Amino acid sequence: MIPSTVGQAAGRTAKRAAGRVAGGATARGLACGLAGTSAMTLTAALYARLRGETDRILDYDTSEHVAIAAATVLRVHPRSDTGERALFHLVHWGYGSAVGIAYQAIRHAVPSRPAAASVFFTGCQTMAFVLFPLLGRTPPPWRWRRDVIAISLLQHAVYAATVDLTDRALGPEVRDPGSGSSLAGPAGPDSAGRPRRVTTQAGQGLRGASRCPGCGAA
Repeated sequence: MIPSTVGQAAGRTAKRAAGRVAGGATARGLACGLAGTSAMTLTAALYARLRGETDRILDYDTSEHVAIAAATVLRVHPRSDTGERALFHLVHWGYGSAVGIAYQAIRHAVPSRPAAASVFFTGCQTMAFVLFPLLGRTPPPWRWRRDVIAISLLQHAVYAATVDLTDRALGPEVRDPGSGSSLAGPAGPDSAGRPRRVTTQAGQGLRGASRCPGCGAA
């Protein structure tokens, strides 16, 4: 009976820990996505200032096609310019922030940061090439103007780079304690980046034979 109770308690603790890890990764991804979307918005504003007033679209990510795609998915039909702008900003900031969560999943699957950022950029650009023609009523990507393709590539590169830099700035990722990849703890690396040696024999590798290897208390 006691082992069963202990096992249930351990299971509940593991679930709570996993929930905290998942929640932390989600919040971290949203923060990274928000930073990336902000960078894209600033660069789009810079493009607009440099080219002056014109109706010529240079980037579908900052055009009415964003609202068209959202209206297609959500089955809503804004009846005014104000409604269209509100829908655009809702998708631009909400979707742009949410996509940052995907980078956290990629980082856990791809050990190299440059490789993870490249995969993330490729995924973002692929979504733009696919979703805008399917939902936003744009031409297929092979019919886009060269300047539109160039700006799209540059904007998504800015987004992916900003997401990666923000993730770096937030510090080490929170890992699942049961995955063995935690950045701290008995099995993690020490301050010099070398893995700590963990022994199963009492007193070996420890400063004091009476020290508890699991809790660090004497």
